[in-house]
Amino acid sequence: IAGGGVHPVVMPNAVASAARLAGLAAEADRRWTDTHPFRFAMVGLFHTAKGQLEAVEAFARVLCEIPDAHLELAGGGDVDPVRRRIAELGIADHVSLPGQVDDPFAVFARAHCALMTSRHEAFGRATAEAMVSGIPVIGHASGGTPELVQEGITGHLYTTPEELAMRMLERMRDPVGTAGMGRSAMRRVTAMGTVEDHAARVARLYCSLLQ
Repeated sequence: IAGGGVHPVVMPNAVASAARLAGLAAEADRRWTDTHPFRFAMVGLFHTAKGQLEAVEAFARVLCEIPDAHLELAGGGDVDPVRRRIAELGIADHVSLPGQVDDPFAVFARAHCALMTSRHEAFGRATAEAMVSGIPVIGHASGGTPELVQEGITGHLYTTPEELAMRMLERMRDPVGTAGMGRSAMRRVTAMGTVEDHAARVARLYCSLLQ
């Protein structure tokens, strides 16, 4: 506080250490040597507001046109409604539900594109983790997602389930372009800095406030 005014300081959250970033960069292009099946991934708590059901519905539409695809939905929470819908749609052979995972980067390492269907994301850590892994994100155009995902550059933003399915098909049909988006996504999040950089910035800020 200075002169009666508040001066906020915005620090982009870092999602990986320097060592992890180096490892992700070294492995990022390996996934593009084989895009069959094309793999979508989503990591997060299973909850109505997170939109896993919307992702499943869109994926079922995708399979009607291109059956060579897979969807991995990782996370804990209320999985049963999603599992039932997958069974009703008859797409269980194309969807995996590994449950809660300790390392989301392992999920994204198996994927070619990530989905973010939540309507109420703030920073969207899973979005940033997917991007820094080297894959584009198709995210709902709400909350903080548009602050991370740049339309047509690091992924896509959508507003309807139909548009989500359309964007998924676009990425499947253009693996070269999808790989390019993934590289742009990695550069964007890497530029936010490492966990070590973030900790140092926070420490400097606190020190300046104590002077």
